[in-house]
Amino acid sequence: MVAYLKGAFSEAAVLFLSENPDTQKAIARVASKHVKGKALSILAHRRGRAVYVMLTKRQSFAKDRFIATL
Repeated sequence: MVAYLKGAFSEAAVLFLSENPDTQKAIARVASKHVKGKALSILAHRRGRAVYVMLTKRQSFAKDRFIATL
């Protein structure tokens, strides 16, 4: 089960990057500290945490706030 979620969040991270230039800039900053693959893993992990918070606190997704935390 966990492997499926990891793959799903990894694919979601790549799609999120392809559609958002602001996120591309933020991931470039993270990639300057880590390699690109690790930066994508960091983004996927944060997306998973964001989904958890959205479900537990019943909040909507705030893209600007999410990008600021990268």
